[in-house]
Amino acid sequence: MTNNTNNHGISQAQLDAHWMPFTGNREFKKDPRIIVSAQDNYAVGEARIIFMSTYRNDNSILFEVQVREPTIDQRVALLFAKRKQADEYTLKPNMIGSPRSTDGLHNAVAVLGNELVGLHEDSEILKSTVKGQHVSNR
Repeated sequence: MTNNTNNHGISQAQLDAHWMPFTGNREFKKDPRIIVSAQDNYAVGEARIIFMSTYRNDNSILFEVQVREPTIDQRVALLFAKRKQADEYTLKPNMIGSPRSTDGLHNAVAVLGNELVGLHEDSEILKSTVKGQHVSNR
């Protein structure tokens, strides 16, 4: 490929510089699919949850999230991935950003989980280890 700009204004040089640990980098860079607008803000208690970017491959979606709390600001990744069982998925913090298990992080997972389940009428949460489920969109 040349250094020209490809889909959504991303140049090959920018794509080459982008590295995602624990993911299929070669496959992603061969056929990049980037959701360019996923930003949304939620306020939960004293925490502010900001969904910044989303990246996907054939079996998973990685959500870049900023969680601002009075005592800590975290920039983490939440991974939504297909499980071995047919039609089952898991949503969990990824090791990117070394996430700390704070109330804000639990609320970020709850917000995203509720949004994902709401995408299809037959979706349901089979198991959850999330603390607190009450959120408001802002």
